Amino acid sequence: MSTLQILSSGLLALLLILFIDVEIIAAESEASKAELVEPPSLRNDRILAEQLGDSQAKWLTAGKTEFLGIFNADTSGKTVGSLLILPTPGRSAKSLGILTQLIDELSSKGWNTLGISLPIFDFSAPSPSFPEAQTTTEALGEESDNAPTESPQVIPDAKKWYADQETKNMAKLLERILAAEDELLAKGDKYVLLAQGATAELVLELISSRVIKPAGLITLNLQHPIKPRTSLIVKNLSAIKIPVLDVSNLSNKGPAHNRKLKLNSDNYKQLVIPGSGIDFRGSELLVIKRIRGWLKNTLLNLESSVDRL
Repeated sequence: MSTLQILSSGLLALLLILFIDVEIIAAESEASKAELVEPPSLRNDRILAEQLGDSQAKWLTAGKTEFLGIFNADTSGKTVGSLLILPTPGRSAKSLGILTQLIDELSSKGWNTLGISLPIFDFSAPSPSFPEAQTTTEALGEESDNAPTESPQVIPDAKKWYADQETKNMAKLLERILAAEDELLAKGDKYVLLAQGATAELVLELISSRVIKPAGLITLNLQHPIKPRTSLIVKNLSAIKIPVLDVSNLSNKGPAHNRKLKLNSDNYKQLVIPGSGIDFRGSELLVIKRIRGWLKNTLLNLESSVDRL
């Protein structure tokens, strides 16, 4: 073999090695990008799941999305029922606040609890769009080097915007509720649903339309993040035949009072309790005590509540 042939063979081998290295680097780069795309909330849930262990951390699936459920079994030995806990959008049921305290308290008083993480829902106001600008002659189907003309902004129909937005939000929420519901019902447990903030407003539609069938409903600071929507909330509450406890803080006293005035139902009870923010800071123990009392007096026999559905 000539020197030239030896050099050529060596060069080809070197190029092949370099090519393989480039492919490996590219694959690693794509994997790194995929890790970076993972939502911060999911990364936080993975850290939380490691801290909790397999007995509490329950990974659930909604469509192609994996999310964390946190299960706390009744420790009293006299199980009454189960509670499905839905935090306000973008939070985990284990976020610091009233939900964590409520879970700890109820788990020692006869209740299994399953709290799930929720994504951030879209509650944005209608925003204008700007179609791509065209040159004057391009608009007439001709080629031109002229500067593009300005395109006017297009304002979307607000009613359709909010309807489409709510449909998407509802679909994301329903997927997660159904996955969590399956987890509870697989244990043979009927359940009460507790929802916080904007999540509670979305849940009303799902219950009133009988898409989900809890034995009872507790709402904490029921509200839409953009506007009160009292008429729609009252309409959905009126259609719900299960026991409902509606708990609000003083800053939401106005909308809560309007709801109460328009509702005439024996299964609806409202409480307005002092406390700061969505977690009733400063009044957590009072809220938990009132919820425990309502559960004891209203839902000790879950069978009768489910029969009303």
